Amino acid sequence: MTTNESQPSLVTYLALEPTRQVLRSRLIGGPYLTFGSFLSLCAYLYENSALISRAKRDKLFVLEKILGRPPQPGQLVAKLKQMAKERLASFGGSPTSFFSFIIETELKKLGLSLSPPHPKVMKAFSEKLPFKKAALFIEMWTTEGFGFGAAFPDLTEQMYRRFHENIDKRDWADAKAAGLSLPESPTVIRLEEQEQTALAILATYAREYHSELVEPLGLSGR
Repeated sequence: MTTNESQPSLVTYLALEPTRQVLRSRLIGGPYLTFGSFLSLCAYLYENSALISRAKRDKLFVLEKILGRPPQPGQLVAKLKQMAKERLASFGGSPTSFFSFIIETELKKLGLSLSPPHPKVMKAFSEKLPFKKAALFIEMWTTEGFGFGAAFPDLTEQMYRRFHENIDKRDWADAKAAGLSLPESPTVIRLEEQEQTALAILATYAREYHSELVEPLGLSGR
């Protein structure tokens, strides 16, 4: 394990490339994201964290050592599970995707909703959010995603498959028209494929910064 205090956290490592893809620059004010891109990014990262913890739910205490080292084993996992449970309760039902789950719960805090559409929503999605301000929330919500996959492995699978495999093109078009950062048309990516992609990133990170945990996490073959 490296002792370099400047090493990136796992969450920062997971977020690096997806964030680069949506980050924009300007002459004055520093880099920024539109609020819609920010929410889409957070939903994507939350989803990937959930897929990782779902896949490694029998090794959560080992995964916890990469995410942080709480005074008592299991303390961080318990906290993240509770955060995910509270968000699910605030959603008020069974979410059909991580995009709707994150976006609706955050819009609710602003007194807005994605459905039915409201003019204020499209205006909010186009607003510029400084990256320095967004970074804290990106890290916080990506970390929470590990708690969701650990607490709700079956729901994690259901939400992923419904949005990425059994795609409702009308819902996709409506979400894009509202200002979310989505491709023009959806591409079917099976859960197993996305899970392997996320676990490959975890394995690369673990080999670089936590080599002693590669085998305990079952990543030695990656």
